Amino acid sequence: MIGTYCRLYRISRGVKLRTIEGSTDVQLLSAFEMGRSSNVKHFMKYLNYAISIDDVDGFLEFIRGL
Repeated sequence: MIGTYCRLYRISRGVKLRTIEGSTDVQLLSAFEMGRSSNVKHFMKYLNYAISIDDVDGFLEFIRGL
């Protein structure tokens, strides 16, 4: 379920998977967003992205608000 929230956050910010992933190999991250992976390291990629754009509060509020 957290992957779905991360996906919605990413889409709401207009960001592509490869931006979050940091490479063009986005299959594992896509699986996380679609609920086929529960590896917490993928969640950390979204949090690190939010940190990089100074949007941690927005990210956490978005996750809590859904």
